[in-house]
Amino acid sequence: DLRNANLRHTDISNARMKCTNFSESELNCADLSGAIVRVANTRGAHFKQKLDQLCASFLNNATSTSGDYGINIAGTTTALVSTTQPIGDSGSTQSNRVSGNLDKTSLNQARILMRKMKDHDGMIANYQARRLVVPSEEVMNAWQITYSKDEPESANRNDNYINTLGLQVIEWPLLSSTTGCFLMADKSDVGTKGLRLEVKEMPSMRRILDTHTGNFVYQIRMILYPGVIDYLGLVSTGVYRDWE
Repeated sequence: DLRNANLRHTDISNARMKCTNFSESELNCADLSGAIVRVANTRGAHFKQKLDQLCASFLNNATSTSGDYGINIAGTTTALVSTTQPIGDSGSTQSNRVSGNLDKTSLNQARILMRKMKDHDGMIANYQARRLVVPSEEVMNAWQITYSKDEPESANRNDNYINTLGLQVIEWPLLSSTTGCFLMADKSDVGTKGLRLEVKEMPSMRRILDTHTGNFVYQIRMILYPGVIDYLGLVSTGVYRDWE
């Protein structure tokens, strides 16, 4: 469950990667020079990047209904982002997708969708928008929309309402879309709890023989299953590839 993860830049899985800081005792081998420990910690950083890529895949496949990214709600398979999201088994739907690129209007539309989003019992969930996750191409635009004290799209210097929302703009270079942006609720509400990395095998270090060189090498192994189980607390704006 990623609700307690730190979502900033490429650090969404930081909470899960504390276990990759391997100590010499954990390696259980004689390493008088400390070289193996240094290699292990280096690979741990690479391992963390791999986890970030898994987490980014949730958003990069936001319109997919296949494999790990489809959500089954009351027998209906839907994407993480859709204009017809099922509300439990009521037969009613709601949208968590806003058309058009990120600007003041689309961001406000996304905020309204989040505020009016219902849970699966049909009750207003009362989510508060807290984070705006954007690709690198949209960082400057997002900053101007959210942080500017004055109205960014008005010549008369009106006060900027969006600035009062206190949104945290998060640049995530691992996003594949150059325009797709994601408004997320508070971590205590969502974080986003509908996005999960289920651990099948915890990280381990092993020494194996490289048959090509005759030398021993060290590998880190961990098995995770990514999966989307709910869309609540997330609204998107932007243009994506529409998956089949």
